[in-house]
Amino acid sequence: MVGSTDTLTVMMTTRDRFDDVKRFYEDALPKGKREVTLPMGKLSNCTMQFYEKNAQKQVTLLTINGMTVIELASTAIGPLVPAASPSG
Repeated sequence: MVGSTDTLTVMMTTRDRFDDVKRFYEDALPKGKREVTLPMGKLSNCTMQFYEKNAQKQVTLLTINGMTVIELASTAIGPLVPAASPSG
């Protein structure tokens, strides 16, 4: 079986505090999302994932030198189609 995937990724930066940006996305995203946060000293990283219709959505937040990087990704998963049989 072969399926297709289409991914759209958008990256942004802000000087808003990491905790404020994280709180915004926690409130805006569905309650059933999976969340992984890895604080490492001055570096913070958080990834939130959830599914909507036929797509996996992901928000990744990262702090670097006082900037908060926001990455939004959506991967749509196409229907599975039977693969052609090798002739033999």
